[in-house]
Amino acid sequence: MTVFIMPSYEFVPPGERPKKQQNSGAPKSPTKPELSLQERFDLGASHREKVTDWLCQGFAAGTAKCCIIGPGCGAHLNLTQLLDHFAEVQLIDVTQEGLDLNLQAQSIDAEKLQTDVLSDFAGITTVLGQLQKTSATQELKFHDVQEGIEAAMHLAPWPVAGKVDIVLSTEGLGMALSATAAIVGHQHPSLPDFHHAIRLTHAREILRILKPGGYGILVNQLMSSKVMPSLPNIPEEKLDWVMSEVIQKNGGPTGTSPTQIRDLLLHDQAIKHELAHVHMLTPWIFDTGPVQFAMSGVSFCKASPPDPATPEKEPIS
Repeated sequence: MTVFIMPSYEFVPPGERPKKQQNSGAPKSPTKPELSLQERFDLGASHREKVTDWLCQGFAAGTAKCCIIGPGCGAHLNLTQLLDHFAEVQLIDVTQEGLDLNLQAQSIDAEKLQTDVLSDFAGITTVLGQLQKTSATQELKFHDVQEGIEAAMHLAPWPVAGKVDIVLSTEGLGMALSATAAIVGHQHPSLPDFHHAIRLTHAREILRILKPGGYGILVNQLMSSKVMPSLPNIPEEKLDWVMSEVIQKNGGPTGTSPTQIRDLLLHDQAIKHELAHVHMLTPWIFDTGPVQFAMSGVSFCKASPPDPATPEKEPIS
């Protein structure tokens, strides 16, 4: 079995790639001291508070169950607040190391929550690994990619027992889509269909494990300061406008722009009837120390049978 390890991903707009510095012989300016893991973790506090507050909205303390899935998912959350608020918390990472690192960073006892490792990310890494193995010796044929698309439509279910009230997906979708484009080729005519299959399967799985009336939130990267050095200097109130302009001008991140995800949820015949509403979250900054990321998110509510006595839930925003 060939397993492809998904790399980190980021959108690189034309004109924003850092230029290589020519060696002029002049003495180099002193480099900033490298931040410790704890210092880097502390810089991301505002991001974790924002995402955690979204999860806790609309649920009385001790009454709901939440599930968080994705690579390094614990880094996106204030786990102490989450454990205090929810009756049950489940973290599903793609590596045990990622789980352990984020629990240690927040001094969380692993026995206080349920943890699982989905190293193959429900099977998509095996699908991509096989395509990568084939492409190493020959050009991918149409039927090779079509087999990959078919496999992406029938991935293994996530290891979640019962139904949950809210699901947060952190960056795993973006990594899968970016890896697919790298292997299949950005110009391959079947890439849009491949991406659609992965997005659709991901959304279906979230809906499968959600209770009626439950919420799903997908969070992904829009941009990084490595490829847009001006990113940290953009005022928060202008970030949404700047990101919209960049995406409109240069295209968006590989398959994970919030408009692509929103349009899938609103218009795909396979799932749109299962949704009560879809809401795009305003972009925000995730500061990791050496690199800052502009993040985007989409929230949605799973439809529930109408009950005149129950008021309609407000969207997460």
